[in-house]
Amino acid sequence: VELLHNPAVLFLDEPTSGLDSFTAESVVVTLRGLAKTGRTVVATIHQPSSDILQMFGRLIFMCKGSVVYHGKPSRLVRYFARLGYQCPKYTNPADYVMKLLRTEGVGKEARLVSDDSERRAQLFIKKWKTFEQKHQELTQPTNGAGSTDAATREVPHYSASWMVQFGQLFIRAARCMLREPMLTEIRVAQTVVLALFVGLVFLQTNMDSPGGVAMIEGAIFFTLVNMCMMPLMGIVLSFPLEKAIVMREKQNGMYKVSAYYVAKSVVELPHQVLSPILYSLMFYWMVGLSVNAGKFWIFLAILTEHSLVSQALGMLVSSFVDSVGVGMAVAPISMLPFLIFGGFFTNSGAIRPWIAWFKWCSFFYYSFSALMVNQFAGVEFPNCTEEKQPCFKSGNQLLATLDFQGTSIWGWALVLVAFWLAFKVLALIVLLYRSRNKTRKPTRLLPGGKKGKPGAKPGAGAVPPGVPVGTVMVPMVPPVYPCPPPMAVCGTTKTTMGYW
Repeated sequence: VELLHNPAVLFLDEPTSGLDSFTAESVVVTLRGLAKTGRTVVATIHQPSSDILQMFGRLIFMCKGSVVYHGKPSRLVRYFARLGYQCPKYTNPADYVMKLLRTEGVGKEARLVSDDSERRAQLFIKKWKTFEQKHQELTQPTNGAGSTDAATREVPHYSASWMVQFGQLFIRAARCMLREPMLTEIRVAQTVVLALFVGLVFLQTNMDSPGGVAMIEGAIFFTLVNMCMMPLMGIVLSFPLEKAIVMREKQNGMYKVSAYYVAKSVVELPHQVLSPILYSLMFYWMVGLSVNAGKFWIFLAILTEHSLVSQALGMLVSSFVDSVGVGMAVAPISMLPFLIFGGFFTNSGAIRPWIAWFKWCSFFYYSFSALMVNQFAGVEFPNCTEEKQPCFKSGNQLLATLDFQGTSIWGWALVLVAFWLAFKVLALIVLLYRSRNKTRKPTRLLPGGKKGKPGAKPGAGAVPPGVPVGTVMVPMVPPVYPCPPPMAVCGTTKTTMGYW
C-alpha cells in the first residue's frame, strides 16, 4: 500500500530484521530495483552481511549523533584504513566499523568502556568533518545534477488512478475478510440461533385466534428491530478502529477515502445480505406467514433493504465518532427516533400533528408498513364474530386501524433504497470532511531563501549535510515506540543507514 501512490522518497526501518540471509538479500535486491526506477530509498539496516552492504549506493555510519562516514560501500574499508584501523581479512566491514564505533554500554558493560573508545569516537567525528570539507564529492551523487531528477521531482498527490486504488483496496479488504472466517461463522450462528428462537416463540401462529394477529404484528416488528441492531452494532464496534488506520494512510497520501469506502462497501455487501436471507428462510415458514411464494420474496427483499439501511446508519454514526465506546452510546440514541415512529408503538392518527410528520423520516415506518401490507392485504378472518371482540374481520380493516391503508409496497421499497443511498453518501461526506487538509504535503528544498538554505539553523528549513539542493523532504511522524537496538536511528546510538 505504501508504494501505491508511487512515492519519490521511501523510508524503511530495518527491513531485513528477523529474516534469514537469503530472504534479507532478496528484500534488498527488491529495494535496489525500486531505486533504479527513479525513487530515493533510505533504510536503516541491522547487521548486514558483506554482500548486502555492497548493494547499497551510499552508506552513512553515525556515532554520538554525528556522521563518521558517508559514501560508497567500496570506499569504507579504505577510509578507515587511512585512519589507522585496517579491517581484518575475512571480516565483515560493517561489523568491524560498528565495533570501532562502540563507546557506551549498559550496566556493568558501561564501566568496561575505556577512555580510548571515547577518544576514538571523537577522532572519527573530527576526521570526517575535515575529510568532508576537502572531499565534498563523496557526499554528492556520482552522476552530478542529472542524478537528482528522481529526488527533485514533485511527489504527485495520487500517482495511482482511482480505479487502481479501488482495485487494490478491494483485494486487501477481501483478503482481510477471508482471513477471519470465524467472524463469518459467528454471524451465521447468531442469525440461525435468533431465527430459531423467534420462530419457536411464534411457531405456526393462528391468525384466526383472538391474539394471533397481534402476535404476527409483534413478530414482524421484532424481526425488524433485530435486523437493525445486528448490522448497526456490528459496524459501530469495528469501523471506528479501522477508521484510524484509514485516516493515517490517507494522511500519508496513499489513496482516496472514496476509493476505500466504495471498496469496503462492495466487499461487505454479501455479508450484509446473508443474514436477512438466512433469517427469512427460517422465520417466515416457522411463524406461518402467508404461504405464497411471491409474498415470501417481497418479505425477503424488504427485510434485506432494511438491514442494508441499518448498516448504512451504523456507518454514518461511526464516521462521526473516534472510539467504540462513544459509538456504543450514540448508536442506540440515533436509532430511537426511527424506532418510535415505526408504526408499532405509535399511530400517526393519534399523536400530535406537530410531530406526526416524523414518521415519513423513519425507515422503520416504511419497512414495517410494507411487511404488514404484504402479510394482511386482502386477508379475511371468518372466525371473527361479535363474541370474540375485539377482533378484525379482514386484514384491510387492521391496516386502516394502523394507518397503513395507503401503503405501496414497491413505492416504499424504493424509499428504502433512497434511505440506504442517503446514509451511505452522508457517511462518505463526513469521512471526506474529517480527512480534508490532513494530507502532509512534501516540502521542496530550494537553493537560498528561507526554506532550504544550506547552513541554516535547525528548524529554519536547513538542508541536511550531503542532501542535494532541490531534494523533496517528506515530513515524518515522530516514533512513539521505544528505541530499537543500537543499529537503529534513535538518539545518539550507533547507526548504519544505507540508501540509493
